[in-house]
Amino acid sequence: KAVLLVDPFIYVVTDAGQLFKLMTDTLQPAWSTPYSANSTIATLPSYSPSRDIIVFATDDLYVHAVNNSDRSQKWRVKPSDTRVTAGFPNEFEFSWPVIAEKHGIVFLRMRLAHSVMDAHGKFPSDQSETQKLLAETYPYEQNLFALSLDSGQKSFIPAVGYGSTEDFLNGSAYGA
Repeated sequence: KAVLLVDPFIYVVTDAGQLFKLMTDTLQPAWSTPYSANSTIATLPSYSPSRDIIVFATDDLYVHAVNNSDRSQKWRVKPSDTRVTAGFPNEFEFSWPVIAEKHGIVFLRMRLAHSVMDAHGKFPSDQSETQKLLAETYPYEQNLFALSLDSGQKSFIPAVGYGSTEDFLNGSAYGA
């Protein structure tokens, strides 16, 4: 994954699920040991300066917030419905945490099965009706999460139905 540069440090995630903090000038570790997510990595890391945390997602569908000062876990949550199982196509791969610093929120998008796109026809044109549909009727179809930077809990349910962009996967067109 891409590295995160927050001068004077570089943050690197490994495929094995470790987060390293290195000093930019020497590339020496800034933490005595890396943070271990206990799952393979799905996204690159993002940084919240106001909370001084690093946020990233793993292939087991968990989102991690790591305290920058000492690599301790601030929170770890699985925002998706319990019926959503980890593994293709349900994954955070090709996504990244987007931090809305002013509002104390991190947004993450999860890929779902493409059959979700047209399973129920069009979504309502009203924001509250769409949120209600995703919260009560089809919680397993939520794919965009707005999580509190402080607790990892859902701040609200974005009124966004599933969609994708087309890319190539194993030589064939597939939505990412």
